[in-house]
Amino acid sequence: MERIKRYLRVLPVASLFLTAAAFIASPAAGQDLDAKRAQELTELGQKIDKAAERAAPEQVVDKIVGEFKGKSFTFDNGGTPRPLAESDVRALRQKLGFGEISILLALSNQSGKSVSDILAMRQSGEGWGELARDLKLKNLGSVIKSVKATEKGVDRVALQRSDRREDRLERAAKPDKPERMERPERPMRPEKPGR
Repeated sequence: MERIKRYLRVLPVASLFLTAAAFIASPAAGQDLDAKRAQELTELGQKIDKAAERAAPEQVVDKIVGEFKGKSFTFDNGGTPRPLAESDVRALRQKLGFGEISILLALSNQSGKSVSDILAMRQSGEGWGELARDLKLKNLGSVIKSVKATEKGVDRVALQRSDRREDRLERAAKPDKPERMERPERPMRPEKPGR
């Protein structure tokens, strides 16, 4: 009976210790997760840029605009929210790669913050993880999902363009078919008697 009493006295202390350890470890684990998610965003942006090199720029712009169809963005502080237009993506393209544009728009869409505010934060040297934390985004999952969808769309466009390019190269490399030679007429055989 004495053992049980000792166990019951130690149990609350042990549970308090475990709870404190969980609170101490969870920010570190969360920071590690944020770093991994930020790295994943960076890699996705690089994939988009690499695929965009193989695709026509107009098609990449169309894919990015298509990804955010039906969503409104504020482009300037105090501006009126409006749908994303091709001209917006082209204007951002003067400063950023297509991958960064995709991430920027996804962050703006999730946070409700203006595109120019997020761009200023990025240009001040903040990484994607720091940006997400400053924007109070708890989960980068939806941002990553959006950027992945854009990456797949741009990759598809790039593959289609390279397939068409290869077809043109194959056709150019094949020599024209030689004209079909006509057969000389055969002389008629004489008929055999009895047939």
